[in-house]
Formats: sequence, C-alpha cells, structure tokens
Amino acid sequence: AKYIFVSEDLYPETEIELKKAGKLLLIGSNPKCYKAVARHVDIQMTPVGKLLFYDAKVSCREAKDRCQEDICLDSLDLNTKKIDSVLGDRYPLSVPFNAKVTEEAFIHNLKHTQEEILEEAKRQQLTTLHVNQGYTGCSLLVLRDRKGITGDPGIRDALIEVGYHILLIEKGKIELSGMDYGFIGGCCGVDGDKVYVNGDLSMHPDGRAMREFIEEASFETVEVKGKPLADIGGMIFMESGGDING
Repeated sequence: AKYIFVSEDLYPETEIELKKAGKLLLIGSNPKCYKAVARHVDIQMTPVGKLLFYDAKVSCREAKDRCQEDICLDSLDLNTKKIDSVLGDRYPLSVPFNAKVTEEAFIHNLKHTQEEILEEAKRQQLTTLHVNQGYTGCSLLVLRDRKGITGDPGIRDALIEVGYHILLIEKGKIELSGMDYGFIGGCCGVDGDKVYVNGDLSMHPDGRAMREFIEEASFETVEVKGKPLADIGGMIFMESGGDING
C-alpha cells in the first residue's frame, strides 16, 4: 500500500486525483506552528528513505472520513519515528523538518535540521547539501537526475555547483493564505513519473517553462485546471512496510 500525506487545505480536485494513487491522509493544524503553515506536511514531517520522521503534535486523519478521530501514525504499516521536537512558530524553530530529501541527497540549511533526522540521512549515506534557505522543502521541487525548480537564487546557485540542472522561476505568484506568497515545492508532490500540482501551472508567469522542464525530465503533470497555484506544504508519498535499511 501507498500512503500519501497532505494538508487538508488541498483543492478538492487534487484530493480526487491523490485518492486514486493511494491511501490519502489529511493533516490538520499543529498548535506549535504559525497559522499559515500549521497544516503543512513539509513543516512537520520528513521522509528519509523508508523512515518517516514526524512531530509529536501532528494530527492526521483519513481523507475518506473527515469527521473521524485522529490516526496514530505509529499504527500505520510504515517505519515512523516520532520527534518531540523544538518545532516552533518562528524561524528557525519553524524549519527543523523542512528539508528536501531525494533518493541520493538531503538538502537543507543543515544548521537548523533536527539532529536525529540529519543523523539518519548520514546513516543512509545520503549526500548532505547545505543551502542558506531554511524553508528548503517549500522552496524546491526536485525531479530525478538532479533536476529541480525553485524561485530561490541561493538554492539554485548551491545546487548548480554540485551538478544539478535548475530552472529558476519568478518569485511569488503562488498563493499561501496569510502570507504574501507561497513556493513551488509547497504546491507539488512527486510520485513515480507524475508531478501532482495543486493548481494550474499556466496561471504562473513561468508556467510554460515549468511544464516543459517537467515533461523533458520524463514526468507528466496532474494539475487543477483554472485554479491558481496554492502552496499547501507539499505532499509526501510513502510505500508501506519494508526494512528501513532496504
């Protein structure tokens, strides 16, 4: 089985598409976080390989029944690690989970990563890459073969230096309730050969460039036509079971 974690603020159309891909779990508000990001998965969870780290105050329920009790994440068929963390409502306490993790790399402002998460990344022999942006997870969409999209020039420069191919897009033009704007990583989730987009890339000034970049990397986009891009804190896809060392 596949579990998908996403904010309950997602567009209904995105929810319908994600339900086709696996068991959809919606994240509610975390009292430790500031309101704009309190339901964002990338603020309170970090997948490292087959191990999912999560903040102790995460609230999560199945999408098929929004009224039910919260699920205990440890009861799922997943390798999970609860962190009773220092997660807080202001920077840098808001970013200990907000790394971008791929099959080969762990990208974050490593000064602010929660230490057990960073230790696990090193144990799994991921390449640790430091960037100055603490909100790395929100700010960066990573595709395979070291390709990525960001609106953050600092992330772009740091990753180009280590051989990544990065499309830099115009900052802003992405909605995030309560903030001036949101970020591209927070609108998207990558699963297999699909990039799920919470909104319509065409409604961003660099939408065509993004779609071409994604398609050239051999991915297809699943979008919500006619709705602006909205940052919901990304999406986490986890396969059930398996050995964390596998």
